[in-house]
Amino acid sequence: MNSDEKYSLRYQIIVLAEALGSMCLHVVINELGKEPESYLECFKILEEKGLITSSENLIKISRLRNLITHRYWSIENGKIYNSIKNNFKEVEELLIKMEEQYGI
Repeated sequence: MNSDEKYSLRYQIIVLAEALGSMCLHVVINELGKEPESYLECFKILEEKGLITSSENLIKISRLRNLITHRYWSIENGKIYNSIKNNFKEVEELLIKMEEQYGI
């Protein structure tokens, strides 16, 4: 993977994490009547309400986004690659649930 591809991948993780967090906030605030203080808390609420099986990997993606955004110089490319391979199954689950229940 060349440098352009590595930085593009990092940017796409940022976009994905922010989109998932925004979708989560929309549902939790408008449909469940709660006001989470962060994306992490929002994902935990979805788990508590049974909308997702586990929030663990969504939280990892959000934390990876924070590292890429705020501490980009300390991120190893291998960590990003492993995160993509291992942490994205819950993204698909969340998207399916949101489509089924809310048409999002």
